[in-house]
This record gives sequence, structure tokens and C-alpha cells, in this order.
Amino acid sequence: GVVRRSSALADTVENASVSQVRVHPETASKHGVTDAESVVINLDDQYTELELVLDETIALDCVLMPMGVEQTSSLSTGFGDVTMQVAGGQP
Repeated sequence: GVVRRSSALADTVENASVSQVRVHPETASKHGVTDAESVVINLDDQYTELELVLDETIALDCVLMPMGVEQTSSLSTGFGDVTMQVAGGQP
């Protein structure tokens, strides 16, 4: 296959968000990660670390994260119960 390494595409807003998880501030507070820069996401005992973005437009108790990208390739599914903890913190 063809692989393109376009710096113009790499600099898009959409590409910057592939390493982010977006959550409502109240949801972040429930998980104790409000002040975190990055969090470890646990989805069905599979883990990944993503940058935390607080976003009041995300529904309560939901997360928005990219799937099908390298940063979330360790997660087999995009659906299920998600827990978060501060990256580098104790479980």
C-alpha cells in the first residue's frame, strides 16, 4: 500500500486530537482526574494513556476518544465501562 507522510495533514486539528480523551468536567471529577494532564484509560482490562481534555459538550459519564489509531490500538473495542486514573498514579 501507499503511505503518505504529509506534514500538512499531520498539522491538522483532527490529527492533534488522536492522543486525547475528552470528558465532561463532572465526569473527570467522579474519577478523580480533574487536574490531570494525562490519564490511563481502562476499557475491559485493556489500557492506554491519553491526554485529558475537559469538555462541557461531552455527555455526563461518557468519554470521547479516537479509535482505530495507534494511540488506542491496545483497546479491542470502543464500547464498554471505562475507568480513568491519573497517569503515573497508583491504581
